[in-house]
Amino acid sequence: MYLPVYVLTPDPGLRASVRKALDALQYGPVLEAALPTPEWPLPGLAIVDARREQAFNDALAALGERLGSRLPPVVAVLAGAPTRFPREADDFFLATDVWQQLAARLRFVVMRAHAGEGERYLRAGRLAVNLSGCQAALDGHPLDLTLKEYQLLAFLMGRPGRAFTREQLLSEVWGYDYYGGTRTVDVHVRRLRAKIGDFAESTIATVRGIGYRFDPPVEDLQAP
Repeated sequence: MYLPVYVLTPDPGLRASVRKALDALQYGPVLEAALPTPEWPLPGLAIVDARREQAFNDALAALGERLGSRLPPVVAVLAGAPTRFPREADDFFLATDVWQQLAARLRFVVMRAHAGEGERYLRAGRLAVNLSGCQAALDGHPLDLTLKEYQLLAFLMGRPGRAFTREQLLSEVWGYDYYGGTRTVDVHVRRLRAKIGDFAESTIATVRGIGYRFDPPVEDLQAP
C-alpha cells in the first residue's frame, strides 16, 4: 500500500523494528528521523516516539510547522501501558511489542486516514460503526444503542487489541466530571453484549484483573 509513513524517533533501534514491521505489512515509503524534514512528501500516517515527553512534543511541533492543519493520524509509541495515552495521538502501541500490535493498529488508523469528508466508518467483520452518524449496525441491521453504549463500542473498536481498565473507560467515555463508580462500565458492557449477541462473545473480551478489550475477528487480522 502506498502510504507515506513518518517514523519520528531518535532511537535507531525503534526505527529499525518499526521499519521492518511496516515493510512486512507492505506500507511505505517509510521516512525516519528524529524530526521531519521539508523535503519529505506529505504523510498518510506519523508514528511518533512518546517515551520521552520532550521528544514527543518536539516532533509534534515540527509536524505542525511542516504540515499546518494537514496533520495525519498520529500513533504514539509508549514504553508501557499508560493510564492515559497522549491526547494528541489517535492511537498507540508499545515499543516492546511492535510486531504483535502494529498490524491491528494500522488497519484501523489507516481506515480513518482514508475516510472521506462525509460518513466515516469502523468495521469489524459483521459489525459496522458510523462515526459521523453515531450509529452501529450488525449484518446491516441497525442496533438500538444508547449514546453511551455507542460511544463505548466506538472507543473499543477504534483501539483493537488493547485492554482498558474500567477507570480508563470511565475517563475516556464518560469524562473526568463523571462521579459514578466503575460498576457503570460493567453494566454498559453487559447491555452492549446483549444487543450485539453472539458476535460479542468473540470480540468484546473481559481481561481478568484489568477490564475489557475489543478483539477484531480473525478474518480482519488476516486481511491485506
